[in-house]
Amino acid sequence: MAKRDSVVDIALLEHCLREDLNKQAQRVMAVLRPLRVVIENYPEGQVEDMEAVNNPEDASMGTRQVPFSRVLYIERDDFREDPARQFFRLAPGREVRLRYAYYITCTGVVKDESTGEVVELRCTYDPATRGGWAADGRQVKSTIHWVSAAHAIPARGTPVRPSLSQARPRR
Repeated sequence: MAKRDSVVDIALLEHCLREDLNKQAQRVMAVLRPLRVVIENYPEGQVEDMEAVNNPEDASMGTRQVPFSRVLYIERDDFREDPARQFFRLAPGREVRLRYAYYITCTGVVKDESTGEVVELRCTYDPATRGGWAADGRQVKSTIHWVSAAHAIPARGTPVRPSLSQARPRR
């Protein structure tokens, strides 16, 4: 509340909403721009349930089971075929952590013949890293979210738009 007419940047409202929701909302993993990942050394037809926390800020919200299988989807932005120096997510030959699951390493890229666009990644996983931690102490620089392709639910609704503060030109 203010005694004078004033304008407050919408980013402040967005920040306050995120701060409030961060404490009380349950988390889920969603992939809006999917890129197919096939884990070549994972058994076909096998499905494991991974334990994921509902809210890392509030342990009383408990956990949920997330299915993990041979074919996954990751966010397209989490992969670069020719990564910049400061890009720490998935790239050919690089290892990343799948949230609540395993470490994976990209071993190959499948492209659409007509457009040259990457349509699928071939990866291997390390079974000793279940839960997202390596017993041998090795560390990765990035953790990415994912969904099992066989268990994915199509998203409905409006396309994702940038937040109002990102869409408005600055004065």
